[in-house]
Amino acid sequence: MYTVGLVAGTPSSRTLGSKAASLATLTNLDMRIPSGFVITTAAQRQYLAFNQIDLRDSDAGEQIRTGRFPDDLWDEISAAYDAHIYPRPAAVRSSATLEDLADASFAGQYETVLDVHRDALLDAIKTCWASQCGPHVTRYLQNHGLQPEECLMAVIVQQMVNADAAGVCFSINPVTGANEIVINANWGLGDSVVSALVMPDMFVVAKDTREVLQQVLGDKEWITKPRPDGGIEQVATDASSRNKFCLTPSEAQEVADVACRIERHLGMPVDLEFAYQDHLLFILQGRPITGRRV
Repeated sequence: MYTVGLVAGTPSSRTLGSKAASLATLTNLDMRIPSGFVITTAAQRQYLAFNQIDLRDSDAGEQIRTGRFPDDLWDEISAAYDAHIYPRPAAVRSSATLEDLADASFAGQYETVLDVHRDALLDAIKTCWASQCGPHVTRYLQNHGLQPEECLMAVIVQQMVNADAAGVCFSINPVTGANEIVINANWGLGDSVVSALVMPDMFVVAKDTREVLQQVLGDKEWITKPRPDGGIEQVATDASSRNKFCLTPSEAQEVADVACRIERHLGMPVDLEFAYQDHLLFILQGRPITGRRV
């Protein structure tokens, strides 16, 4: 089986990767998570074997990008896409088995491809698989005596949320360590926040009372949004949007409340990615906060 639905009770992180396994555990917490499925690590193994790709080769990433999908693998992925995604575009996210470790995080090293239509799905999946061959990941594996095949890659495919505003939230202050909620957000898709493209709005929320303790207006010079033909683009933010907060205080409190619920469920501080579309809150990712960034 090469694909599984993104629901609670799905297989372990060895099959789904850390990101997808964490997200699957949240589906029974009565929060809005975009419909989707996971292309398991078994699918990557099948693809590598079919194309005779050795992850230890210096050009393994390029081989992955130019390889051919076996018919049975593509048939199953296509059926899952029709069942969970179509007719909407997808967000395609890497989910590695070595990710968000206790002593290191691969945050920012693995790829996410947004606003993916059916005709671009295969290339998006290859992009995620190939990202595990990047120099930073390769160096980390070498330094820790790990072989590339020990770092397998699953891929999350979810319905794309065309966000009006989005960002990241930490259930503990990532800079000071204070026991408070910190939210960074911008208009449009959260990619502009995750990739540090802009100085986002910041909100600090008290954990016990959910009171908004601090609001800092960011520059928000750019917005990331979907292109009409698929993919994303950065456009200049109009002056009126730059000069007002992208979240209302009640929205910041709602995000903080969800972060606290996830923290209680996982038993440790978490960071999450979220998006608002038509005033509805979607949780795109939720995972434990790891130690240092590598």
